[in-house]
Amino acid sequence: MELSTLFEYIFSCSYPRSSPQCRMKNYHCHTLLKFVQTTGTSTSSNTRMCFEPTCRPKFYISAYRNPVTTIIMNRSTAGRLIRAFHSTARARHGTAGSTSASEEEMKHFKQLAATWWDTNGPQRILHKMNLLRMDFMNENLKVLQQNTSQSAVKPAGVSLDILPDSDPRKTNAIQLTDKKRVLDIGCGGGILAEHMARLPWTSSVDGIDMSPDVLQVAVEHAKKDASLTKKLNYRRIALEDLPRDEKFDIVTMYEVLEHITYPAEFMKHALSKVNPGGWVFLSTINRTPISWFTTIFVAEHLMRLVPPGTHTYSKYINEEEIRDFFATQKDWEFVDSKGCMYVPGCGWVWTPNERMGNYMMAFRKKD
Repeated sequence: MELSTLFEYIFSCSYPRSSPQCRMKNYHCHTLLKFVQTTGTSTSSNTRMCFEPTCRPKFYISAYRNPVTTIIMNRSTAGRLIRAFHSTARARHGTAGSTSASEEEMKHFKQLAATWWDTNGPQRILHKMNLLRMDFMNENLKVLQQNTSQSAVKPAGVSLDILPDSDPRKTNAIQLTDKKRVLDIGCGGGILAEHMARLPWTSSVDGIDMSPDVLQVAVEHAKKDASLTKKLNYRRIALEDLPRDEKFDIVTMYEVLEHITYPAEFMKHALSKVNPGGWVFLSTINRTPISWFTTIFVAEHLMRLVPPGTHTYSKYINEEEIRDFFATQKDWEFVDSKGCMYVPGCGWVWTPNERMGNYMMAFRKKD
C-alpha cells in the first residue's frame, strides 16, 4: 500500500469539528506535519492541510505518491538530520562528557524511574524486549561454541534433570567452560543486568548509568534477590571515566545509542573496554521514515505504547552506519544483525529486514 493511501485512511475524519475525536485527529495530523517540516520537505509546494466543512483533515504530499523507499527524504535534506557519526565530540565542539545522554533525555528517564519495574507500565515493551535480547545473545554464543571447543549456553534457573537425555534442550544446553564478565552500559533500572547476573555463565555484571534516580531503582530492586548481592554491581559513572585497565568479556548497549549525543565517541570508549575474544551486543533504531512512523507516531502518539518524548528521530542510526564504523576499528569482526519489531498482542518478533526499524547487532573482538 502506498503511504498516501495509508495516511488518508488514518487522518480522514467525519466527526464534527468540535468533537474530541476530531481534535485528536488534528493532533496527529500536526504531529506528522511537524516531521515533514523537520525533514525538509517543502510545505509550500508539496504539503498543505485541507479542512473540509465537516472537518476532514487530509495530507496532500506529492512525494507520498511514490513507493515507501522514496518518501520524505532526499539527498539535499537528509544530511541535515544525520549526526556526524564518525566525528568526535571533543574535536568538533571541545566538550567533555561526550558519552552521556543530553539533559532532556536524563529528565525524561527520571520521570520513568518509579515505574521502571512495572511490567504493565510505561516500560512494559522494554520488559518484553528483554526476552529477544537474551535469545539474540544466546544464539550467537552458541554459534561460537560450534566453531570452537567451548560449550554451549545453559539457561538460567532451569533444571535439566527432568528432561530426557534425547531432548535437544538438554544436549545443547551446557554451561560455558569459562565464565564471562559483563558490562551493561546504560543499564537503566537493571532489567537486562539482573537477568544477566542470574545466568550461570557470568562471573559478574556491572551496570553503569548516569541517572541517579533510575540507578537507585535498580539497586533497590536487586536487593530483593540475595543471590545477586556478590554478582551484580551498579555504578553511576560515565563510560569514559571507567578505569583504563578495567576490561570485560561482554559489553552490551541495548537501546542506548539513540539517546547519545555523540555515538561515535561513545562507541570508541565502549570498544576499548572489551577483552580480546570478547563481544559487543547492541540494539538501536534505523533512521528511516518507517521507523519514525512506527516508533514515534504510532508507538508514542497514536497507541501510547511508550511515553511521548522517548525517541528523537534525528538521533536514530542506520544499521549500515554501525557496520561502517566497526569496519574502521582494528581487530573487530561482524557476527550477526537482525531486524525486530513490536507487534501489539504478540510481543517482539524478528523481521527479515534489519535496515528498516529496530535492529540488534553482534560484533566480536579478535583473539
